Amino acid sequence: MTLSLENIMKRKILLIAAALLCTFAFAIEPGTAYVSCEKIQLHAKPKATSKAVKKLYYGNEVTVVLSKGKWAKIVLSSSDDSTSGWIQSSALTKRKIVAKGSKVSASTSELALAGKGFSSEVEGEYKKKGKANYTAVDAMEKNEISTEELEEFIEDGKLNGGE
Repeated sequence: MTLSLENIMKRKILLIAAALLCTFAFAIEPGTAYVSCEKIQLHAKPKATSKAVKKLYYGNEVTVVLSKGKWAKIVLSSSDDSTSGWIQSSALTKRKIVAKGSKVSASTSELALAGKGFSSEVEGEYKKKGKANYTAVDAMEKNEISTEELEEFIEDGKLNGGE
């Protein structure tokens, strides 16, 4: 299947918009925090286009050591992994994220949405009113863009270098 340039740009815009849901600026105090997005990249520098160090997932425990604008420098709290790097502050919460019991039937994305107040009841209401296209959202969530594509998008759109 060949995608037109228009479809590629639409795809990139949708992916960037989805990524921005986790990037609204706010400072977070140093100390223990938890990743509140389904998945997000840990970066070498406080810039969206800097080298990705590691992928973090919903509920990962981290230690915030410094806040700089909308970015937080963190160290992974795992005893076997002391990787450090930068993550958008808005992707962190001070509230501990835990799953009760040994089995969880919800996906990480469902847990992330539930943590933000989106439940199956709320989803049912949206479906009844026909105001959401879940197939399109599911398809969009499966797409990933490379750092090179992100840099090109930021440059073409004159978006202040991704700061």
